[in-house]
This record gives sequence, C-alpha cells and structure tokens, in this order.
Amino acid sequence: MIGVAFSICVGWTFFAKSKRAPKLYVAHMAFACTLYVLEDQLAQHLHHLIAPIFDSHDKLPSLNSILLLEAGLWTWYFQAAKRVKNTFTR
Repeated sequence: MIGVAFSICVGWTFFAKSKRAPKLYVAHMAFACTLYVLEDQLAQHLHHLIAPIFDSHDKLPSLNSILLLEAGLWTWYFQAAKRVKNTFTR
C-alpha cells in the first residue's frame, strides 16, 4: 500500500513538472528495485522449500540484472540530463 501511495506521489510531481520529481523518481526506482529483489529472493527460497524435487538449473535466468541495469540507466539519465533539469522547473 505504501508503494502505491509513493507511486501516485511520484506521478503527481512528474506531471506537475516539480523540481522534486527527478529525486523522487530515483528514490522510487531504488524502492521498487529493492522490493523486487527481496520478493524474488523470498519466492526462490519458498520454491526450494515447497518443491525440492525440481532442479534449480532448469529455471530461466532471473530478471534482477536487467531490472538493476534499467534502474541504473534511468537514474543516471534523471540526474545528468540537461533536458530533465530544464523540464522540471516548478
């Protein structure tokens, strides 16, 4: 529930072109990535407890690395781009 409220707050500041929007977006990405990684680890742990007969080598690679790469690129863009600094001025 906190994540939904935070997402709404970030969206509101983003569309209002507030100066706080880039920093809130970066914080939102960090929060979302942390939550996703923790949920993924919990799911893997529960999977090994519930179904130990499956071989762990047969599963597809996790999306954690792609998610973290995407978050890193967007964070860099929001902090370094002149376009972002010129857009969020209110």
